[in-house]
Amino acid sequence: MPIRAYRAFAGEQIGGNASWFAGGMPAPWCERKSAEHPVLDLGRDAADW
Repeated sequence: MPIRAYRAFAGEQIGGNASWFAGGMPAPWCERKSAEHPVLDLGRDAADW
């Protein structure tokens, strides 16, 4: 399956419009239905953070 990637920069520098904080997925159990088990484990850990 081909994958396309795009880059778009709205700021003057790369990362200028990015948050300094990363978040986990809000509902890892929804993602688990079609993903492998580590997705649930990592998502659950991120939710606890």
